[in-house]
Amino acid sequence: MKKIKIKHIGEILQHIYDSEIHIAIGWFWDGGVDFTEWDKNPYMWDSLQEKIMRGTGDNNMCKAFEKICKHLILVYPKSHFTKWFKKKWFTKYD
Repeated sequence: MKKIKIKHIGEILQHIYDSEIHIAIGWFWDGGVDFTEWDKNPYMWDSLQEKIMRGTGDNNMCKAFEKICKHLILVYPKSHFTKWFKKKWFTKYD
């Protein structure tokens, strides 16, 4: 996989949004970036608290987004995001 650079994060977020993948990304102090996705009812914000936040363990945004993207392509294999991400970021050796 090609390395994600800070300038690419906005484009990645836009493709996640356009694919209607519901995700929350956050961080607390220096604990690294956390994220969760949910798909059952995106309008029930209270249910977000019940989901397990997945810690990337990274305080580097580029490394954190690599982990987030890898997770999303596994969970949403047929999404527009996955098709776009694989085409743009994967090499023939991945």
